[in-house]
Amino acid sequence: MSESDEAASPNQTRGRPFAPGNPGRPLGAKNKSNQLAAGLLAEAAPEIARVVVEGAKAGDKALCKMVLPYVLPKQRAVELELPPLNGTGDTSALIAAIIKAVADGQITPSDGAALIGALEAYVRVKNVDDLVSRVEALEKNLSAT
Repeated sequence: MSESDEAASPNQTRGRPFAPGNPGRPLGAKNKSNQLAAGLLAEAAPEIARVVVEGAKAGDKALCKMVLPYVLPKQRAVELELPPLNGTGDTSALIAAIIKAVADGQITPSDGAALIGALEAYVRVKNVDDLVSRVEALEKNLSAT
């Protein structure tokens, strides 16, 4: 029997070399070499940033495009002055302030959308809490009569 015949044999597993019940490595898990590389990059980040800045000053744009995405953080904190949120009645003023901040360029549209999404979640939770308290009050009134 040749090697190609052995590969086509029905007794061999193709594509899933793991035993039943063993799904393999979880998605997103990094192997040891990737963990080591990430650790070395984290240690060398200040030196890399210095070299990139010097390269950028010298006009090496390819160096900047290649290295900066790995050194700079992917997300940043959003600093924004917003009116206080004391209840669901304040959400329209907050949304207006967020839209104004996006229009003025203080925050990105994606940051504004994330903030408005958080406000929408707050309103949904608050509405559920209000409904629960109203139902409990009605049940209390019904049981008292």
